[in-house]
Formats: sequence, structure tokens, C-alpha cells
Amino acid sequence: MRFGKIIRLIQPYLSAMAAVFVVTLLVAAIYFTEVDKQWTVFLSGVLIASILGLASRSSRAEWNNTRNTTQLTLLKEKLTQEELMNNRTTHEHKKLLEVLKQTESAFGRLIPHQLLKLMGRDNILDVQLGDQFERKLTIMSTDIREFTTLSENMTPQENFDFLNAYLAQMEPVISTHGGIIDKYIGDSILALFTQGADDALRGAIHMLEKLDKYNSGRASAGYAPLQIGLGLNTGLVMIGTVGGPARMDTTVIGDAVNLTSR
Repeated sequence: MRFGKIIRLIQPYLSAMAAVFVVTLLVAAIYFTEVDKQWTVFLSGVLIASILGLASRSSRAEWNNTRNTTQLTLLKEKLTQEELMNNRTTHEHKKLLEVLKQTESAFGRLIPHQLLKLMGRDNILDVQLGDQFERKLTIMSTDIREFTTLSENMTPQENFDFLNAYLAQMEPVISTHGGIIDKYIGDSILALFTQGADDALRGAIHMLEKLDKYNSGRASAGYAPLQIGLGLNTGLVMIGTVGGPARMDTTVIGDAVNLTSR
């Protein structure tokens, strides 16, 4: 067992050892003994064979090393390519998720998530034309008094800047008190309160307080103060989707809505 292990350890060096041994014999034969020509030729042949064997082993070892190096290089290149592909896939995956989040957020600005929940839908993709339900809600309707007269003295850009500045003040107040903005109709806001009239009433009072502060800023800038109308009503309403195959919208209909708008 140990002898075999020793042989395996010295095997790579056997050719070199044999060559050295034969050289020693050949030199000894030439200089110290009377050796016939055939014996000298034989030893020379053994020496050449040993040298060739050593050279062959060295060449094979070098070829094996080259082949192994080439295989390792190819493997490294393959792993690098796979890593780049994985990194690219991960990047594309993150980019897609970000786009989906932005898309969902954009849809949420068009159709509030709270309204989807009222309709029994978890996702805007689940909304179908003709979806509807009936429920008792408190409706809020607001508009700017004399808006038509105001808008006639403004350019289109000024009109939209004015409307967006005003609505940006009112929207957070409505949301803070649990209101769901169903739609903007010009200068008007139609909002729904699902938890009762108290939330809607507190929201209306808060809106008037917000308007006073907003008017203070307008007065400082040299503009006339705004006045708004507010209507609240509680009643049974129908909420659903209307439109056609290519374009639909949510709407709230019923006598309670009509009375609020008056």
C-alpha cells in the first residue's frame, strides 16, 4: 500500500531519474571500463529514449496545462456572461416593477382606490363596464361662486393655474375627513363620505377655514377673495361605470346627488 503510494508520488520524475542513471552508466562505461561498441550504442539508445520520454511527458503536461487554462478561461467568460445577463435581468425586473408602481399610482389618480373598494374591486383591471352597486352615502358638492365671470378675464393658462391652485387646497382637506373625490367638473367638486354626515360636515367647515387662509394669500398678491358654495346631503345613491367599450368612467346617480348639487 505504501509502496504504491510512493510510486505514484515519484512517477512524474521517473523519466528524468532514468535519464540521469543512464548518463551515469554511459560515462562510467566510456571512461572506466572496456565496453564494446554494441553496449555503448544500447546505453545511448536508452538515454535518448529517456530524454524523449521526459520531453513527451513535459509536452503533455504543458498541453494539459494549456487545455486546462483554456477551459478555465472559457468557464470564466461564460460565468461572466451569465452574471451580466442576471444583472441585466434583475435591472429590467426592477425597472418593470417601478413602471408598474407608477402606472398603478397614475390610475389611482384617475379612479381613487377607495372608490374601487366601494365597488368591491381590488384592482382597476377588475372594473368592468356596467359594474354598479347601491349604497347610502353623504354627498358633498362644492363650486366657486361667479367662476364664469372670473374665467372670462383670464387666459387659458391662467384659468388652469387658478383652478389647480384652488383645488390643491381643497383636495387634502376632503381626504383628511374620509371623503372620496368622485370627480372634478370644472370648478366643482363631487365627493362621497362613506362614514356618515359628521365627517362631511367637519370636512366642509375645514374647507371654509382653508379658504380664508387661501384668500389672505390672494389678497396679498392683489387678487379678489373667492367665495364657494357647499352642499351636503345623505341618501341612497347608485355608483357604477358608464360609457362605451373604448371609454368609460365612474359616476354617482340618484335623487340625493341631484338635491346636493342644487
